[in-house]
Amino acid sequence: MSTPTIIATENLAEEMESWGLHHATYWSSDLNSWGSVSDWDVYFIDKTPGCTKDEAHRSLSLELNILLKKLSDRSRYYSKASALKKALENSDNDSANILLWKKHLKELESIAISDRVHRVCIVFDLTKQEIGRAEEQISEKSKKHKASTKECEISSSSSRSKSFNVDSKSKRNKDDEKAKRK
Repeated sequence: MSTPTIIATENLAEEMESWGLHHATYWSSDLNSWGSVSDWDVYFIDKTPGCTKDEAHRSLSLELNILLKKLSDRSRYYSKASALKKALENSDNDSANILLWKKHLKELESIAISDRVHRVCIVFDLTKQEIGRAEEQISEKSKKHKASTKECEISSSSSRSKSFNVDSKSKRNKDDEKAKRK
């Protein structure tokens, strides 16, 4: 076991990070700002949106264990960390903490619903856009089809008139030949 450390005020956050604390900036702040378990939870929720109570309390427990190992048991920091550890163990009975997490869960539900509604709106908008594109493609194909149909009709009618002309000429030629023979 390592020798407990007495906190030096210079580069406190760096020193605490070297201990393995993930939230050294929280602990290196003024001792009075450490507050309660609920204060930690508010801090943790801010740093880790969408977290659960278990995640916040597990993180706090790990951080406090490190602090209690590294701090001198005669320091005010140690006393505060020890008091927080006891408060954490009783947090399930802390009405303020229970209320905080109920409120946080409602906010998460609201965010989740909002996200789902937003996703549905996005999907709806994308579907509308896809339908619009499909309608444009159908319209373009329809125009092309109509144009090609007209070309076919024109081509067909001109070939009919040509064949009619050819047929008429050949009939006239036959009639002329018959008339000459007579």
